[in-house]
Amino acid sequence: MFSKLNKWSERLSRRTSSGDYIAEIDGLRFLAIGSVLVFHLIFSMASAYGRQLQSWEQGIFSVTSRNPFGVQLFFVISGFILAMPFIRHFVGGEKPVSIVRYYLRRLTRLEPPYVIVLVSLFAVSWFLLDSRKADDDPVKLLVRLFYGYGLVYHHPPEIDGVTWTLEIEVQFYLLVPLLVQLFRFPALIRRGILAGVVLLLPWIPVKGILYFTVLNSLAYFLGGFLLADLYLATLKKETDGKVMYDWGAVAVFVLALSLRISNAMPLLIFLFLFLMFRGRLLRRWFSYRPVYVVGGMCYSIYLLHYPIMSMFSRWLAKTRPQLAFGPAVLLSMLVCLPVVLVFSTCFFALIERPCMDSRWPKKLLAWMKGDLAVDLRAEAKPPKTSP
Repeated sequence: MFSKLNKWSERLSRRTSSGDYIAEIDGLRFLAIGSVLVFHLIFSMASAYGRQLQSWEQGIFSVTSRNPFGVQLFFVISGFILAMPFIRHFVGGEKPVSIVRYYLRRLTRLEPPYVIVLVSLFAVSWFLLDSRKADDDPVKLLVRLFYGYGLVYHHPPEIDGVTWTLEIEVQFYLLVPLLVQLFRFPALIRRGILAGVVLLLPWIPVKGILYFTVLNSLAYFLGGFLLADLYLATLKKETDGKVMYDWGAVAVFVLALSLRISNAMPLLIFLFLFLMFRGRLLRRWFSYRPVYVVGGMCYSIYLLHYPIMSMFSRWLAKTRPQLAFGPAVLLSMLVCLPVVLVFSTCFFALIERPCMDSRWPKKLLAWMKGDLAVDLRAEAKPPKTSP
């Protein structure tokens, strides 16, 4: 039984391009997607029931809505992962990163799942729902496919609106080759600049159209840059963590949940991750296989979770309008979370994970041509993929 579970978990594990897999990063993605799921579930229930929350209900909603270990943590992780190969080049003297290959990887890795989900939701909305009330006209779909909805319309889309954060991610991906030039500078200068951005940039007001640009979240991404720099310099070499750093990370986590000053969140997330990498117990937890396997599927979960939650919340509010908010949320967790996980796992295995293989376009073309020999030879080689 356990051998079968191990085989399934291996089939669902994320692939990386460099082979330098960091299990803790996918474990942190588990924390991030878990925070997102809880917040969006409570938000969808509150929206569906459309009534004033009681004080204790408002307290739960307030804590989950202020939790920075969701989308913001994803931003920091993106900065961390994307900076590493450039740091290895500029600081470690390794081979340069191909910018063309970098952009192609982002395109072939992330675009197919995104397009499939958006087009599928558009089709469902257009043919099965009242299209006159839905944000589903073809022009808006086209804008979303090019990650420009927030820039054009200045608000999140109505259908699977959480995808507006992916537009911010794409803006960052485009800027990475320019931003990483910072690693040409000596360590003290570049780390000072990055620390200054993490500390000071969040205090500069960002309003209007700039809210839907990477500028509004740049402190998180560059916090990931700083963490990657320190990780490759020192943290990676520390094999014996200390429990006192675990306690420090937990304290920072609690502080971030209770603090109402959002400007401090980039710093707090950075401190949490820095202390976690120096600790022992948290690193062990985030390296636990079920945790990092689910965390590795976070992109699929993120794309699919909100439509499922929204449909269930509306159905529950319609069939059980008198149900108290607390039991409604609990019932939603018991029903929605397993359903989201099942659908996301299937989508990950069938769509997203194959796209992690950088050679999937060639293999697909060979399969379409019926050239099985080429396909089999490709399968015999270890895949080179991207985070």
